[in-house]
Amino acid sequence: MLNKNERLNKKELFEKGKGIFGDNFINMKLDPSSVSDTLCFSKAKNSFPNVSLSWVLATYYECNQKIDKPLTFNYEKFKQNFPLLKKLCGTNTSSAMFFNMKKFCEISGINFYYHESIPNSKVKGITFVDKKGHVYLFISSLFRCIENTWYTFIHECYHIKDNDFAQIDNLKKNYNVQENEVFIERSALMFILDQKESIYNTIKASSFNPDDSNNLNLIVKETQSPINMIAEAIRFLKQRYTSSLLNSFIHTY
Repeated sequence: MLNKNERLNKKELFEKGKGIFGDNFINMKLDPSSVSDTLCFSKAKNSFPNVSLSWVLATYYECNQKIDKPLTFNYEKFKQNFPLLKKLCGTNTSSAMFFNMKKFCEISGINFYYHESIPNSKVKGITFVDKKGHVYLFISSLFRCIENTWYTFIHECYHIKDNDFAQIDNLKKNYNVQENEVFIERSALMFILDQKESIYNTIKASSFNPDDSNNLNLIVKETQSPINMIAEAIRFLKQRYTSSLLNSFIHTY
Protein backbone atom coordinates (compact mmCIF):
# COMPACT_ATOMS: atom_id res chain seq x y z
CA MET A 1 0.00 0.00 0.00
CA LEU A 2 1.33 3.45 -0.95
CA ASN A 3 0.67 6.17 1.60
CA LYS A 4 -0.53 9.37 -0.08
CA ASN A 5 2.24 11.32 1.64
CA GLU A 6 4.98 8.82 0.81
CA ARG A 7 7.90 10.10 -1.22
CA LEU A 8 9.42 7.60 -3.64
CA ASN A 9 12.42 7.95 -5.90
CA LYS A 10 11.98 7.77 -9.67
CA LYS A 11 13.01 4.11 -9.94
CA GLU A 12 10.53 3.05 -7.25
CA LEU A 13 7.76 5.12 -8.83
CA PHE A 14 8.48 3.67 -12.25
CA GLU A 15 8.43 0.09 -10.99
CA LYS A 16 5.14 0.61 -9.12
CA GLY A 17 3.65 2.32 -12.15
CA LYS A 18 4.75 -0.40 -14.56
CA GLY A 19 3.23 -2.99 -12.25
CA ILE A 20 -0.15 -1.27 -12.59
CA PHE A 21 -0.13 0.00 -16.15
CA GLY A 22 2.09 -2.59 -17.85
CA ASP A 23 3.46 -1.55 -21.24
CA ASN A 24 0.96 1.31 -21.41
CA PHE A 25 2.96 2.96 -18.64
CA ILE A 26 5.57 3.75 -21.29
CA ASN A 27 3.19 4.29 -24.23
CA MET A 28 1.16 6.80 -22.25
CA LYS A 29 4.34 8.59 -21.15
CA LEU A 30 3.63 7.98 -17.47
CA ASP A 31 7.35 8.23 -16.82
CA PRO A 32 8.20 10.02 -13.54
CA SER A 33 10.87 12.00 -15.36
CA SER A 34 8.29 13.63 -17.63
CA VAL A 35 5.02 13.64 -15.73
CA SER A 36 4.43 17.23 -16.81
CA ASP A 37 3.91 15.83 -20.31
CA THR A 38 1.71 12.95 -19.25
CA LEU A 39 -0.94 11.81 -21.71
CA CYS A 40 -4.02 12.14 -19.55
CA PHE A 41 -3.13 14.56 -16.77
CA SER A 42 -4.95 17.81 -16.09
CA LYS A 43 -2.47 19.80 -14.01
CA ALA A 44 -2.00 23.22 -12.55
CA LYS A 45 1.33 25.01 -12.89
CA ASN A 46 4.36 24.47 -10.66
CA SER A 47 3.71 20.81 -9.93
CA PHE A 48 6.36 18.40 -8.68
CA PRO A 49 6.46 15.29 -10.95
CA ASN A 50 7.30 12.65 -8.32
CA VAL A 51 4.65 13.98 -5.93
CA SER A 52 2.07 14.05 -8.74
CA LEU A 53 2.70 10.43 -9.62
CA SER A 54 2.64 9.50 -5.93
CA TRP A 55 -0.86 11.00 -5.74
CA VAL A 56 -1.98 8.99 -8.79
CA LEU A 57 -0.65 5.70 -7.42
CA ALA A 58 -2.00 6.33 -3.91
CA THR A 59 -5.43 7.13 -5.37
CA TYR A 60 -5.35 4.00 -7.53
CA TYR A 61 -4.54 1.76 -4.57
CA GLU A 62 -7.18 3.36 -2.34
CA CYS A 63 -9.81 3.19 -5.10
CA ASN A 64 -9.28 -0.53 -5.63
CA GLN A 65 -9.37 -1.21 -1.91
CA LYS A 66 -12.87 0.27 -1.75
CA ILE A 67 -14.42 -1.44 -4.78
CA ASP A 68 -15.19 -5.15 -4.99
CA LYS A 69 -14.57 -5.42 -8.71
CA PRO A 70 -13.46 -2.77 -11.24
CA LEU A 71 -16.12 -1.75 -13.76
CA THR A 72 -15.77 -2.82 -17.39
CA PHE A 73 -15.61 0.12 -19.77
CA ASN A 74 -18.44 0.44 -22.32
CA TYR A 75 -17.44 2.93 -25.01
CA GLU A 76 -20.84 2.88 -26.73
CA LYS A 77 -22.66 3.86 -23.53
CA PHE A 78 -20.01 6.49 -22.86
CA LYS A 79 -20.60 8.10 -26.28
CA GLN A 80 -24.36 7.83 -25.90
CA ASN A 81 -24.38 9.55 -22.50
CA PHE A 82 -21.65 12.11 -23.19
CA PRO A 83 -24.11 14.94 -24.12
CA LEU A 84 -25.78 14.54 -20.70
CA LEU A 85 -22.76 16.19 -19.10
CA LYS A 86 -24.17 19.54 -20.23
CA LYS A 87 -27.12 19.16 -17.84
CA LEU A 88 -25.25 17.37 -15.08
CA CYS A 89 -22.65 20.11 -14.68
CA GLY A 90 -25.21 22.66 -13.50
CA THR A 91 -24.95 21.48 -9.90
CA ASN A 92 -23.94 23.99 -7.25
CA THR A 93 -23.29 21.65 -4.30
CA SER A 94 -20.40 19.23 -3.94
CA SER A 95 -22.69 16.34 -2.94
CA ALA A 96 -24.76 16.70 -6.13
CA MET A 97 -21.62 17.16 -8.22
CA PHE A 98 -19.94 13.98 -7.02
CA PHE A 99 -23.19 12.02 -7.21
CA ASN A 100 -23.63 13.02 -10.88
CA MET A 101 -19.99 12.34 -11.74
CA LYS A 102 -20.07 8.90 -10.14
CA LYS A 103 -23.40 8.02 -11.76
CA PHE A 104 -22.17 9.07 -15.21
CA CYS A 105 -19.03 6.98 -14.79
CA GLU A 106 -20.90 3.93 -13.48
CA ILE A 107 -23.18 3.90 -16.52
CA SER A 108 -20.14 4.12 -18.81
CA GLY A 109 -18.10 1.51 -16.93
CA ILE A 110 -15.51 4.06 -15.75
CA ASN A 111 -14.01 3.65 -12.30
CA PHE A 112 -14.39 7.07 -10.70
CA TYR A 113 -12.68 8.15 -7.51
CA TYR A 114 -12.22 11.42 -5.65
CA HIS A 115 -9.10 11.83 -3.55
CA GLU A 116 -7.72 14.66 -1.45
CA SER A 117 -4.85 16.54 -3.06
CA ILE A 118 -1.42 16.48 -1.45
CA PRO A 119 1.05 19.38 -1.10
CA ASN A 120 2.94 20.26 -4.30
CA SER A 121 1.02 17.76 -6.43
CA LYS A 122 -1.21 20.21 -8.30
CA VAL A 123 -2.95 17.37 -10.18
CA LYS A 124 -6.58 18.26 -10.83
CA GLY A 125 -7.53 15.02 -12.57
CA ILE A 126 -6.26 12.04 -14.53
CA THR A 127 -7.67 9.38 -16.84
CA PHE A 128 -5.89 6.14 -17.65
CA VAL A 129 -6.25 2.48 -18.56
CA ASP A 130 -4.55 -0.10 -16.35
CA LYS A 131 -2.92 -3.23 -17.75
CA LYS A 132 -6.15 -5.19 -17.19
CA GLY A 133 -8.06 -2.82 -19.45
CA HIS A 134 -10.06 -0.99 -16.78
CA VAL A 135 -10.60 2.72 -17.33
CA TYR A 136 -10.15 5.07 -14.36
CA LEU A 137 -10.98 8.74 -13.87
CA PHE A 138 -9.62 10.39 -10.73
CA ILE A 139 -10.42 13.88 -9.48
CA SER A 140 -8.48 15.71 -6.75
CA SER A 141 -9.57 18.36 -4.26
CA LEU A 142 -7.23 20.97 -5.76
CA PHE A 143 -8.84 24.46 -5.73
CA ARG A 144 -12.09 23.09 -4.22
CA CYS A 145 -14.18 24.89 -6.82
CA ILE A 146 -17.26 23.12 -8.17
CA GLU A 147 -17.13 24.74 -11.61
CA ASN A 148 -13.40 24.13 -12.01
CA THR A 149 -13.83 20.53 -10.87
CA TRP A 150 -16.60 20.03 -13.43
CA TYR A 151 -14.40 21.53 -16.11
CA THR A 152 -11.60 19.13 -15.14
CA PHE A 153 -14.05 16.21 -15.26
CA ILE A 154 -15.22 17.19 -18.76
CA HIS A 155 -11.59 17.67 -19.80
CA GLU A 156 -10.76 14.14 -18.65
CA CYS A 157 -13.83 12.72 -20.39
CA TYR A 158 -12.56 14.27 -23.62
CA HIS A 159 -9.30 12.37 -23.13
CA ILE A 160 -11.39 9.19 -23.17
CA LYS A 161 -13.47 10.35 -26.12
CA ASP A 162 -10.46 11.53 -28.14
CA ASN A 163 -8.39 8.40 -27.56
CA ASP A 164 -11.25 5.99 -28.26
CA PHE A 165 -10.56 3.76 -25.28
CA ALA A 166 -12.70 1.09 -26.94
CA GLN A 167 -9.41 0.22 -28.65
CA ILE A 168 -7.50 -0.21 -25.40
CA ASP A 169 -4.75 -2.36 -26.91
CA ASN A 170 -4.14 0.06 -29.74
CA LEU A 171 -3.33 3.38 -28.10
CA LYS A 172 -2.24 5.89 -30.70
CA LYS A 173 1.41 5.80 -31.71
CA ASN A 174 3.45 8.93 -32.39
CA TYR A 175 1.11 10.69 -29.98
CA ASN A 176 1.94 14.40 -29.61
CA VAL A 177 1.13 15.04 -25.96
CA GLN A 178 1.42 18.82 -26.01
CA GLU A 179 -0.62 19.29 -29.17
CA ASN A 180 -3.31 16.96 -27.88
CA GLU A 181 -3.51 18.72 -24.51
CA VAL A 182 -4.22 22.00 -26.29
CA PHE A 183 -6.88 20.24 -28.37
CA ILE A 184 -8.48 18.67 -25.26
CA GLU A 185 -8.47 22.00 -23.42
CA ARG A 186 -10.26 23.69 -26.31
CA SER A 187 -12.66 20.78 -26.76
CA ALA A 188 -13.81 21.03 -23.14
CA LEU A 189 -14.33 24.77 -23.53
CA MET A 190 -16.23 24.39 -26.80
CA PHE A 191 -18.45 21.76 -25.18
CA ILE A 192 -19.48 24.34 -22.58
CA LEU A 193 -19.94 26.96 -25.32
CA ASP A 194 -22.21 24.67 -27.40
CA GLN A 195 -19.49 24.21 -30.05
CA LYS A 196 -20.15 27.78 -31.20
CA GLU A 197 -16.98 29.29 -32.61
CA SER A 198 -18.62 32.71 -32.72
CA ILE A 199 -19.13 32.72 -28.93
CA TYR A 200 -15.55 31.63 -28.35
CA ASN A 201 -14.28 34.45 -30.55
CA THR A 202 -16.59 36.96 -28.88
CA ILE A 203 -15.21 36.14 -25.43
CA LYS A 204 -11.61 36.14 -26.65
CA ALA A 205 -11.97 39.56 -28.28
CA SER A 206 -10.23 42.38 -26.45
CA SER A 207 -13.46 44.41 -26.57
CA PHE A 208 -15.34 41.81 -24.47
CA ASN A 209 -15.77 43.05 -20.90
CA PRO A 210 -16.18 40.07 -18.52
CA ASP A 211 -17.42 42.38 -15.77
CA ASP A 212 -20.43 43.51 -17.81
CA SER A 213 -23.54 41.53 -16.82
CA ASN A 214 -25.10 42.22 -20.22
CA ASN A 215 -22.23 40.40 -21.92
CA LEU A 216 -22.63 37.42 -19.58
CA ASN A 217 -26.39 37.24 -20.10
CA LEU A 218 -25.93 37.44 -23.87
CA ILE A 219 -23.57 34.44 -23.84
CA VAL A 220 -25.91 32.46 -21.58
CA LYS A 221 -28.87 33.08 -23.91
CA GLU A 222 -26.91 31.77 -26.89
CA THR A 223 -25.98 28.49 -25.20
CA GLN A 224 -27.70 25.71 -23.31
CA SER A 225 -25.03 25.58 -20.62
CA PRO A 226 -25.62 26.52 -16.97
CA ILE A 227 -24.64 30.10 -16.14
CA ASN A 228 -22.08 28.96 -13.56
CA MET A 229 -20.18 26.97 -16.21
CA ILE A 230 -20.32 29.90 -18.64
CA ALA A 231 -18.85 32.08 -15.90
CA GLU A 232 -16.05 29.54 -15.38
CA ALA A 233 -15.33 29.42 -19.13
CA ILE A 234 -15.10 33.21 -19.27
CA ARG A 235 -12.88 33.30 -16.19
CA PHE A 236 -10.52 30.86 -17.89
CA LEU A 237 -10.53 32.46 -21.34
CA LYS A 238 -10.08 35.99 -20.00
CA GLN A 239 -7.96 34.95 -17.00
CA ARG A 240 -10.23 37.05 -14.78
CA TYR A 241 -10.36 35.05 -11.58
CA THR A 242 -10.90 38.18 -9.50
CA SER A 243 -14.05 39.34 -11.28
CA SER A 244 -16.76 39.98 -8.68
CA LEU A 245 -19.49 39.39 -11.28
CA LEU A 246 -18.14 36.05 -12.50
CA ASN A 247 -17.19 34.90 -9.02
CA SER A 248 -20.76 35.45 -7.82
CA PHE A 249 -21.68 32.36 -9.86
CA ILE A 250 -18.75 30.25 -8.65
CA HIS A 251 -19.14 27.77 -5.77
CA THR A 252 -16.45 26.44 -3.45
CA TYR A 253 -16.60 23.39 -1.20
